[in-house]
Amino acid sequence: MLLAQLQHQNLVRLLGFCLKEEERLLIYKYIPNTSLNHFIFDPINHGQLDWETGYKIIGGIVCGLLYLHEDSRLRIIHCDLKPS
Repeated sequence: MLLAQLQHQNLVRLLGFCLKEEERLLIYKYIPNTSLNHFIFDPINHGQLDWETGYKIIGGIVCGLLYLHEDSRLRIIHCDLKPS
């Protein structure tokens, strides 16, 4: 319920969850434009990410983190941040 209350344009929307026996699943909205990891670490696709686009992506990530840490009514501290 805590994650479902978080709403920001730079956060992926949580659609649901499963808490059945040992299973703990979070179901997020599908985002079709692949992983950022694909553009940062893949030697073939690395050239597709120009400086301006990368800068905009970084700005969006910062806005999402700022929302989680300071602007949300709910304080969320993450333990791990990955490009994917």
